[in-house]
Amino acid sequence: MGDKKGFAIPAERNPNGLPAELVFPWDQAAYVVTWAEHLDVDEPVRDRMSTIQKMLGDPSKVSTVLAAWQQAVSELTKAVDGSNDGIGLATANENLKARWAGTARDAAVDYVDRLATSTRSNNTLISQIAGYLNDLGAYCTTAYTNATSSVNSTAASLAQYESDRKKAETNALIVIFTGGAGGTDNYRSAALDFVTTFMNDSKTLVDNLSKYMVDTGGKIDDVITKINMVEVPAAIAPAALTVPGWQPRNPTGPGWGTPS
Repeated sequence: MGDKKGFAIPAERNPNGLPAELVFPWDQAAYVVTWAEHLDVDEPVRDRMSTIQKMLGDPSKVSTVLAAWQQAVSELTKAVDGSNDGIGLATANENLKARWAGTARDAAVDYVDRLATSTRSNNTLISQIAGYLNDLGAYCTTAYTNATSSVNSTAASLAQYESDRKKAETNALIVIFTGGAGGTDNYRSAALDFVTTFMNDSKTLVDNLSKYMVDTGGKIDDVITKINMVEVPAAIAPAALTVPGWQPRNPTGPGWGTPS
């Protein structure tokens, strides 16, 4: 058997300030790895523990990214429907139609209409990205909590088994009549079963999370491709800037609102 490496426990166990239920179970993980060392299967178990510990990452960074996308959705929505001050692109266009006539007005109305259409399209697509990111965060958290639950339950099973085994060994006659070897074989077999079950269950969780992340990444890439395909009007047509092309239609029409 090689040198014992154990499972390193950092001085700061919760550097990201996670809620108690999301803090990685360092002691339980180290206990399972210690058993794995006795069974000569510690390397894969130690690697799996590290993978689980890193699975959640820093939720605050995820929240920051998600908030940025959600803010973009909010701002685009305001730009179209005027939910911030009541004067959005749609309302502005209706005011143009109501108060003005002429070729310049027609060019301006067409421009604002195309701008509103592209904004709505991007708003819908960006909303999809925000939704995907939110779902990914929820899925990742669920996978992580399931994995740490597996760490806890495996450690508890091994601890209970160790306790029962020590109680049995208090009677020296048990060791004598079994010759010791048989008891050792049973001990290794039962403990190995617990560790093997943990490795199988956690592998499924890690594999499913990896697949979900790849699938979600593909969906986001598809949405970004669609965003790039949305036509965003460039500069307003020169025709809209000719003064003679603007002819008042209804000076007493709806107010223009307060410029932002």
